[in-house]
Amino acid sequence: MSWIKRVRWLNYLIIWIAFCLLSAWFIDWWNEPCYVIAGKAEVASPEIKRAIYKMGPRYAYKLDDGKLYVNKGDKKWLRLRY
Repeated sequence: MSWIKRVRWLNYLIIWIAFCLLSAWFIDWWNEPCYVIAGKAEVASPEIKRAIYKMGPRYAYKLDDGKLYVNKGDKKWLRLRY
């Protein structure tokens, strides 16, 4: 009888670990930068639009004085050379 209780406890532990891993994955997925384009980017040149399209929707973008910057999530804006 005691080994059944131990197995049940082990099942609960496995379920708890799976829940923690799934919740960590979900939080990481939820905080992923979204596809953000500044208002000026709508009138941007085709080269800038092509560069944004090539980078994909995983990063945040901003357009400042005709220069395109990308943020990969570490709060640092890097100039994108296209």
